[in-house]
Amino acid sequence: MLYVLAGDNKYMIDQKIQYIISDDLKSNPGSEVHSVDELVAKLPDIYALLDGYSLFSSHKIIVIKNPIKINGFSEEHEKLIGQVGDNTLIISGNEMDKRTSIYKFFRKQQNFTECNSLNPADLNKWVVVYAKSIGAVISSFDATFLIGRLGNDQYLLKNEIDKLALLDNNISKANIQNFSDQTIESSIFDLIEATFNGNPKKALEIYDEQIQLKVEPIQIMYLLTWQLINLSYVYLGKNMSSQDLEKKYKVKSFFQSKARRVIDKMDYPEFRSLVSRIADIDYKSKTSSVELDEALRNFIVTIS
Repeated sequence: MLYVLAGDNKYMIDQKIQYIISDDLKSNPGSEVHSVDELVAKLPDIYALLDGYSLFSSHKIIVIKNPIKINGFSEEHEKLIGQVGDNTLIISGNEMDKRTSIYKFFRKQQNFTECNSLNPADLNKWVVVYAKSIGAVISSFDATFLIGRLGNDQYLLKNEIDKLALLDNNISKANIQNFSDQTIESSIFDLIEATFNGNPKKALEIYDEQIQLKVEPIQIMYLLTWQLINLSYVYLGKNMSSQDLEKKYKVKSFFQSKARRVIDKMDYPEFRSLVSRIADIDYKSKTSSVELDEALRNFIVTIS
C-alpha cells in the first residue's frame, strides 16, 4: 500500500504519518517500522528494505520524508513504487514542485493527501480543539490573539499551548501576552500596521524591542521589505479569492487575513514607493556612510 503526503504543513503530515502507522499496526501487529533518512539513504537501501526478507515480520512499514533528495529517486520512482508489494510505503514531502512529472505521478495515486497550512478560521478552531484535548481552555478570541503573535506554524502553536497550559488551564490573553514570545515576523507586521495607523510612537517602540532582543537592523530591513512586497500583492489581488491569490503570488492565507486590515489605508503606488525607499536605504547602507539604524528609524517616522 502506498501513501503520499504532500504540502507545507509539517505538523499535519507528521500527524497523518502516525495515524497511518498506528492503523496499519492494528491490521499487521508485529510489523517492522523503518524510517528512511533522506540525507544519508541511497536508492539501493530502499530497494533492499522493500525486497529484503525478515525473520521477524513479513510486513514492513517504510517512511520516507522528502525522497526527492535521494539521488536517483526522481528517475526511478515509478519502478520503486512497483515493488511495494504487501508492504506499506509512506512518502511525504514539502519540496515537491507541483509542475514536475514526479508530483503529477504521485498526485494520481489513490492515497494522496495534500497537507497545506490551515486557513485562519480552521487554524483558530484547531487551537481551541487542541487546547481542549490536553485539558485546557482557550476562547476563540484569545486563540486569534495567540495566532497573531506566533503565526500559523502548528508545531510552534502546540508547544506554546502546552507551556501556557502548565501555568493555567484557562489560557488567557494576559498570560499569552506575558509568557509567550512573539515571532519577529509578527512583530514587524505590527510595526507596519502601527505606521499605517499613524502611530509612529508605537512603531518605534516595536522597533526598539527588536533591537533589545538582538535583532540586527539589516534583518528588520529585509523583513520590512518582504512584508511590504506581500502587502502590495494582497492589494493587487484584493478582488481575488484567497486560494487564487496564494496560487498567483505565493502569499499565505494567514498573512492575507492580516494584510487586509491595512491595505485600504494606502494605494498601490504608495506601496511601490515604500519598497523603493527601503531598497534605497539598503543600497546606501552598503555603499556610503549611512547608518542603517538611524535610516530605518527615519523611515518609520516619515511613513506614519
